[in-house]
Amino acid sequence: MAGVDISNSTIRNQVDQRKRKPSQNLDGPENETEMKNNNKRVKNDDPNNSESAVLYAINTLTEKVNSVFDSLSSRMDNLEKKFEDGLSEKIADAVRKVVHEEFGKEISNFKKQINQDIGNIKSDLDKLTKSYAEVANPSANNKKCNIVIKNLAPCTIEINDPSATMNTVNKLLRDGLKLTDIKVSQAKRLTPKGKNKTGLIIATVDTFEQKQKLMKSKSSLKKSKNFANVYIENDLTPEMRNNDNNLRQILKMVGKERNFKVFGGRILPNKAKSVLNYLNLDIIGVCETFLKNDDNIEISGYQWYGHNRKFKNAKTKRGSGGVGVLIKVEVLDNFSVSILDSSVEDILWIKLSHKYDDSNNICFCVCYLPPEGSSRLNDGEKFYNDLLQQVYCYQNEGFVYIGGDVNSRCGSEQDYIQGVDDINDREIIDVFSNKYGDLLIDFLTSCNLCMLNGRADGNNDFTCVSKRGRSVVDYVFAPHEQLDMCTSCDVYLMSNLIVDTGLNFEKSIPDHGPIVWTVNVKKDIACDTRQAPNTDRPRYNLKRFPLNFLNNNKHIQDTIDKIEHELVTNKDINSAYTEFVTLIEKEMKDTVPLLKTPTGPSSNKRKKSLRKPYWTEELTSLWNKVCIKEKQWLKCKNCTNLRRKLKQEFCNIRNQFDKLNRNTKRKFQLKEQDNLSKLFQSNNTRDFWKYIGNIGIANERRQNIPFKVKTDEGFSSDVDVVLDKWKTDYEKLFNSGDNGNFDNNHLDWLKPSIVNKLLLVTQKMKFDDKQHFEIFENNSTLTIENEPDDTDISGDKDLNVRKLPDQYILKDQIQTKEEQLISFDKTKMTKLNCHLSPKYFTTNSCFNSERHFTRDKRRKIQD
Repeated sequence: MAGVDISNSTIRNQVDQRKRKPSQNLDGPENETEMKNNNKRVKNDDPNNSESAVLYAINTLTEKVNSVFDSLSSRMDNLEKKFEDGLSEKIADAVRKVVHEEFGKEISNFKKQINQDIGNIKSDLDKLTKSYAEVANPSANNKKCNIVIKNLAPCTIEINDPSATMNTVNKLLRDGLKLTDIKVSQAKRLTPKGKNKTGLIIATVDTFEQKQKLMKSKSSLKKSKNFANVYIENDLTPEMRNNDNNLRQILKMVGKERNFKVFGGRILPNKAKSVLNYLNLDIIGVCETFLKNDDNIEISGYQWYGHNRKFKNAKTKRGSGGVGVLIKVEVLDNFSVSILDSSVEDILWIKLSHKYDDSNNICFCVCYLPPEGSSRLNDGEKFYNDLLQQVYCYQNEGFVYIGGDVNSRCGSEQDYIQGVDDINDREIIDVFSNKYGDLLIDFLTSCNLCMLNGRADGNNDFTCVSKRGRSVVDYVFAPHEQLDMCTSCDVYLMSNLIVDTGLNFEKSIPDHGPIVWTVNVKKDIACDTRQAPNTDRPRYNLKRFPLNFLNNNKHIQDTIDKIEHELVTNKDINSAYTEFVTLIEKEMKDTVPLLKTPTGPSSNKRKKSLRKPYWTEELTSLWNKVCIKEKQWLKCKNCTNLRRKLKQEFCNIRNQFDKLNRNTKRKFQLKEQDNLSKLFQSNNTRDFWKYIGNIGIANERRQNIPFKVKTDEGFSSDVDVVLDKWKTDYEKLFNSGDNGNFDNNHLDWLKPSIVNKLLLVTQKMKFDDKQHFEIFENNSTLTIENEPDDTDISGDKDLNVRKLPDQYILKDQIQTKEEQLISFDKTKMTKLNCHLSPKYFTTNSCFNSERHFTRDKRRKIQD
């Protein structure tokens, strides 16, 4: 027990020690050393070791109690800390909840009062700013709701009443902008600067919000037919306009006018334009679209008409080749579009039929020919043969234009037949040629087409530029007679387009640049000489023409009286001609039998027209075989092998026909050229030009007389100007001025040569008695005086001699110019003793040559 008490006291001492030193580590190495020393001391003091065992147990128990105490103290500390933290959080939440509930309403009311005070301050500040602006610049406040309208033509009421301008502007808002809820309160038209110009209109709307709505919808005027050229702008003060002009001038001086724009007194960067917006094209032909199956191209404002390849390589992801046409939506308002032909791969024909005028129809073809050595099997000769056949089929459907990438380099070869076609030469920049180029030249000369590249006005350049080189392989073709309709043709390089439009290209710069040509398809009605077929017009059988035609003297006399009345009294030649036509029509209706119109299934059959002058029977036979083989191939739909065989037979016979056709045409052209060359070398100009006229090149398409004349200011197509010019020129042609001194000067120059000729004639002439002869030569009279002879004198068709009685020869009669030529000395003529034989007039052409020589001389003097 004593040991136990001692041990307990020891424990207490140790506990007190721990309380005084809580941070001391009881399990450290010093305590362990001390305990080991105590154990050793106990063992050494007690030989029996019983007490030492008790002490050892007590020490062990003490260690365990200490460890338990340490863990309990740490847990108590943690519990106290957690309790304090949780208590503080609960107190904070309770306080926060009480504050929010008690003071939340008061805080929200306070915030509302602050926001209301801030709004009042802002409104007061705005009022002060507006009042200051009105005082400083009153005109700016008045122009806030104003708009400026340009190119708005006055209506009929406004011409008589200038105050009706407001009605004109309201009509623009109602019909053009479709703004029925906005009306102008004031409108005034300013006096225009020019005679043919419309003055600016300054209009005022009620509120600024209406003006904003109006300015947002002004872009819709471009789609309006009546207001397409009308523009609406802000009404700026003179100071603002001057400021904008100065800024634009600064941009122009530094060369940045394309990259920046001036808007509202500020310099803003220009957004990159698309190529379509920059070029502003109406019809676009696209080659190598790379579309598959029924894919198409969708571009805002354009309608797509495509022709994709049906067969492609199975290993490729995208399509190949393909052509198409994009047509602006505005064009469809006046034209209806239809596909003429898409039967040939990479060739597409479309027709734009004018809704109001059939004479302005357009046939546009876009085509693509793969280059030589392409992986896709292609036949350039077959390509141009198919295109030639299509040109012949559609050349009368409208104005023909062909464009595309044909990979043909023509070099310095001309695209027309020299000496036959009357067109100007083209500017040649690509001097190299290839096999396709020769085929292209043959195609153009065959159908009388020519290139617009380098021939029409505009920029001519290489159409394909890449790292591999440069070339001209893209073309635009048009018939010879349509060259005057093409006002310009420009070739754009892609590098220039990128600079001008700010275009961002993703991968690489395209090789081919666009070709843009402008065509004026508008024609005057008076220019069209074609007449619509009149189905009601009767057809007469002229083979059974009666003998009693125009035997009614009463009708004839009545018509003569009417014609004289119109010419003398009314001086109206048109009415006089109408009376004559009425007489002829009435007589034909009464006397000439009508031609019976055939009926039945064979009434519409017509013979085949072989219009080509080189056409032969062999060509006809081959052509009939081609038609038969083509029909057999197209009608075969069952057996694949048979259809393949028929197609091969058609291709073979077609190639034979094309080859023979080209050879025959080439030989014919060479023959015609040789004949023309021989006629030209023979100096027979009359037969030469007559032969030229008989060739009849492209006579089918030459249907219109050019209704255009050249004036001092240029060319004019105005009806009054053209008719007045024609009238004046024809008056000068048939009513030349009379020169009184011309006859005397001409006779003085001609007398010596006539005397020499007559002296030569006296050696072959013999006169017995006095006779008078009147010589008629080319509608002129020549009277000579000689002696009679038994020899009969007669002339041919160019020279006729006739005897005249003496009583018809008067000495004081008025002689013609030719009579004066030999009347200068009649005494010498009576003394001539020679013989005048008919052979002289037929063999010797001295009078005839002298006659033509004097006529040419007189014409030169008059000119």
